[in-house]
Amino acid sequence: RIVSFLYRLLFNIYSKFRVSSCFNKISYWPEFSLRQNLDFLSDLHCVNHEELLELCRILHLDHFLDSKIKYLNVCAKRKFGVLSSILAKPKVILLDEITEGLDKENQQLVIRLVNFYCKKYNKAAIGTFQNPQEIGDCFDEVDMIKDGRIISQEKARDADSSLSYFQIKFFSSSENPPKVVEYLKEALDDILLDARAVDGGLYRLAIRRVPRSVVDERINVISREVVIEDLDIKSSQLSQLYN
Repeated sequence: RIVSFLYRLLFNIYSKFRVSSCFNKISYWPEFSLRQNLDFLSDLHCVNHEELLELCRILHLDHFLDSKIKYLNVCAKRKFGVLSSILAKPKVILLDEITEGLDKENQQLVIRLVNFYCKKYNKAAIGTFQNPQEIGDCFDEVDMIKDGRIISQEKARDADSSLSYFQIKFFSSSENPPKVVEYLKEALDDILLDARAVDGGLYRLAIRRVPRSVVDERINVISREVVIEDLDIKSSQLSQLYN
């Protein structure tokens, strides 16, 4: 009774703000089966059992319904966490690296479920991902954060654009690397994501999604002020820019 009271108290708080979350460490009753955990949550949130079983089938969890949660693998627990976070139909779901540790097939299943939920009920999802390639078409906007600040913002639909990100490397004999980096940031301000000087006179630049012709034009301008040697320009995926 005490546990039930606490859950209902938390549910009342949740109902006021209508926000749900799914983090790496999920909450569940380890000694209960997956079915028992889901039955409890569906009763708590008044979810139709048939609808719940259908969601389990979408996530390929239907084969584990009678297994105790504590014996499920990481993949199944992660999918259960995502499923449990949407049962109450929150206005906003906070998702923290929900695809971590999942193979490509299960990544797609989880993203497909979130996408299905958001579109069907007109809800919103905010997620964090280590690899932008895992996002799929679930989100409208993709922001890249580095050292606590947003360094890139773009519409998710632009992910399939023919334009590429670029990694640029070159050597320079300049005796004042900080000054060179400062100049690069000023000269490339509108297309630059990151500029840094590495030991040995090596400079590395990360350029946002632009036509290659723009990159070539800017490098030509920079070469009038900075001695550039062994120039290397490569197209890159967003997730590889800082490797």
